[in-house]
Amino acid sequence: MSARAPILRSDAEMQLAAHFNMIRGRKTADMAVREAAFSRFEAVGLPNRRVEAWHYTDLRRLMSEALAPSAPPKTLELVSKSAPRIEFVDGYFVGAVDLPAGMSLKTASIAPAPLGNKDVLVALNTAFAPETLEISVAADADIAAPLHILSKFKRRGAATTRVIIHVGAGARLTVLEEARAESGQINSLVHFDIGDGATVEHVALCGNAGQNIATFSAILGENSVLDSFALVAGGGLTRRQAFVRFDGENSKAGLRGISLLKGQQHADTTLVVEHAAPHCESRELFKHILDSEAKGVFQGKIVVQPHAQKTDGVMKSNTLALSDTASMSNKPELEIFADDVVCGHGATVGQIDEDQMFYLQARGLPRPEAESLLIEAFALGALDFVANEDLRDLLTAKIHTWLHTRHGE
Repeated sequence: MSARAPILRSDAEMQLAAHFNMIRGRKTADMAVREAAFSRFEAVGLPNRRVEAWHYTDLRRLMSEALAPSAPPKTLELVSKSAPRIEFVDGYFVGAVDLPAGMSLKTASIAPAPLGNKDVLVALNTAFAPETLEISVAADADIAAPLHILSKFKRRGAATTRVIIHVGAGARLTVLEEARAESGQINSLVHFDIGDGATVEHVALCGNAGQNIATFSAILGENSVLDSFALVAGGGLTRRQAFVRFDGENSKAGLRGISLLKGQQHADTTLVVEHAAPHCESRELFKHILDSEAKGVFQGKIVVQPHAQKTDGVMKSNTLALSDTASMSNKPELEIFADDVVCGHGATVGQIDEDQMFYLQARGLPRPEAESLLIEAFALGALDFVANEDLRDLLTAKIHTWLHTRHGE
């Protein structure tokens, strides 16, 4: 029997191996976990179109180089803004200000990711993240002001962050997750461990230049509620992937988002929602607005385990194409192993309704203004699910900005 041919490595894959060798030299206490994660990457390499979950985002082809991990920043002094805020700079936790009573945090060694361990980019996050930031919210705590988790990237390098948020039973928490970068490669992971009866609202802002891989995951306890909304406005290559599992009965989760793309931008939303407990409800709604040669991707999977009876799950993807050269790939899926469920999915791709355009123009609106009004109405409908008024206003303003600058004005 002939020997197996060696795997041909891309330049980026060889660079990742060289970067990890530098981490090996540190000999940290969590090195066994990092080694196991990097071995997962070495076995399969960067995901390509032959990997089902990455079929429409061939990262092996799109990632021509792997930038070196950024060095730790110099000590920074954060300025209070009378709102809870946690900051990362170039992938490193640098501090927190104005944390309310009932919230605490600590840094910890790297452990296996709670969900999504089969994904190669989650494995790379485990291998390269400098540390884990753990945030804990006490049971029954009601955190009124949104917690702002801000990641700033000042250098052209690779940055990896990992945040684990433990929300105690009966607690309430709102989180704004934001990344600001001009270039570079970002691999972030935020996980919520939501206790029984707890309520979490999560809003993510992304779309930076460069390559952005963002993993969002959550495990829901009994009678808990999760609402997550992601706005992707521009950027180079953006992939947001979500892994959500219902562990307790009578819980609800809503995963929603809007992607605003132009030029040759590429945004991929991929999610897996696992119903592992009965009497739970999930809602997924993602909208894409595509201009020029932009490419959108939506892949969603609802998995209903045999014992998860009375599951109610609905998944929708709606796309508005503003040009004939834009493209959208939709792949909604259901895997149902229980027999008493209500589940459905759907996907639509369309253009601006010319009858509606005629109606608005007949009432005196110039075509560009009429077009912007219809696009705005399509997008803003999804914001009805964002409960926090300040965050809803923030999202509305960013959508307005994109609409007014999409042609370069």
